Amino acid sequence: MNNPDILAVSKCQLYKSTQWSYEKEWRLILTLMNGSPEEDFYGIKHIRPNAIYYGKNISPINKKILHLIAKEKGINEYQMFIDDKSYQYSIKGKKI
Repeated sequence: MNNPDILAVSKCQLYKSTQWSYEKEWRLILTLMNGSPEEDFYGIKHIRPNAIYYGKNISPINKKILHLIAKEKGINEYQMFIDDKSYQYSIKGKKI
């Protein structure tokens, strides 16, 4: 299909349902211009995450890989869970 909206892909990447508006999330979207990740990512290589938030459905192997990286880099980690003591559908994080 031919899509006349040349920004359709970007719009999909930037869209966030209002259900998740409480999350203070930042999204970083990069397009490789020269085909070289080293050149294209050069301007942001010093940006580092503050924390990793593990969701309920993360695979054990992915969690282990991310944990090793977080430990090496000194990045905080949180396991997310549903607070069943809350009257609302509330998700909380427990520091690992």
